Amino acid sequence: MNNPSCLLATVDFPPCVTGGIQRGYYDICRESHGRIAVLAPKGDGCTEFDKAQSFDVMRIRVPIGGSPILRVLLTFLITFHTARVLVFGRYNKLLVGHWFLLPSLIWVSHLLGIKTAVVMHGGELSRFRSKPTLRRLLVAIFNRCDEVLVNSSFTANQIGEQGVTRSRIKILLPCVDSERYQPGPYNAPTPLPGEAEFRGITLLTVATLVERKGHASVISILPRILAKYPSTRYVIIGDGPCRATLTAQVEQLGLRESVHFLGRLTDEEVLEWLHACDIFVMPSGNLQGKFGEEGFGLVYLEANACGKPVVGGDSGGVRDAVIHGVTGLLVDPQDDEALLEALDRLIGSKDLRDSLGKQGRDRVVRDFQWRDRIEAYVGGTSFRE
Repeated sequence: MNNPSCLLATVDFPPCVTGGIQRGYYDICRESHGRIAVLAPKGDGCTEFDKAQSFDVMRIRVPIGGSPILRVLLTFLITFHTARVLVFGRYNKLLVGHWFLLPSLIWVSHLLGIKTAVVMHGGELSRFRSKPTLRRLLVAIFNRCDEVLVNSSFTANQIGEQGVTRSRIKILLPCVDSERYQPGPYNAPTPLPGEAEFRGITLLTVATLVERKGHASVISILPRILAKYPSTRYVIIGDGPCRATLTAQVEQLGLRESVHFLGRLTDEEVLEWLHACDIFVMPSGNLQGKFGEEGFGLVYLEANACGKPVVGGDSGGVRDAVIHGVTGLLVDPQDDEALLEALDRLIGSKDLRDSLGKQGRDRVVRDFQWRDRIEAYVGGTSFRE
């Protein structure tokens, strides 16, 4: 194992939390071959998980919760332990995994003369649109960083418009482990309720159940899809605050036999469903004028890497993740008719599904490999040199 020169401070890291951001951080560290060390919260399964890694992982016990008091305590503990590690280590760069850790960590790194980069995932500053004074203060703090690493051109434009110095912004599109995510056996991992064997079309969404992900739009057009393609089912992986609303919508439309809520699954189970599905669909976007564009959408690439065509919302960073007509289809997230047309095209043409899936896989292998991004995370330019 190499001596790490870069420290990543994050509250989101496997195995405690899983998702696109967490998998991204893990893959960056894995591909760094020991050049990046991690400081992250301790939780169930961490000891065995950390022993199996090729990079250093330092765990601390911190409170996890949404209340302001817990968030302040979490930030204090992360800052304290990060400072301790930096003082006694030989790091020359600090990667701050979340914007809310930056106001305290920026002073630590500056006092120690260490380069600082913050990772932005989209929407961090937009939530302060109604608080201009606070937004200006945060922008000033971001502008004390050596680098602001963003996940898409959309996020870069968004924070640039808010006042972050554009010369500090570096676009690093997220990547996928294409050896793990690759075409696999075309069969569902387990029979779903009421199904002995399924031979039709499987639509799949993997996302937190929140309004902006577009689950409701897919459910609303499903009756018309079923009228033309009766052997179609919609599998939803994930949980969240909209589950009760979506379940009621399914009941109201009489879709209980066609829509399946599987809840949170392990990464291995999600991968099995990516193999089993025919089309990955997530028409996320800025629905009904509310903020909520996708910063990027790593799951689109994961589906593409498995050889699947994708349908995404034509908004935000999704335009960097999906090439319309090449790796999938983009639709206006507020236009159910456009979503229906896109799914109709894909369900009705296996050749189109296969073509988009193959082109998506080829693009991931060619353009989205973490080994090509590592130097940008570990190295980089200092504005204090």
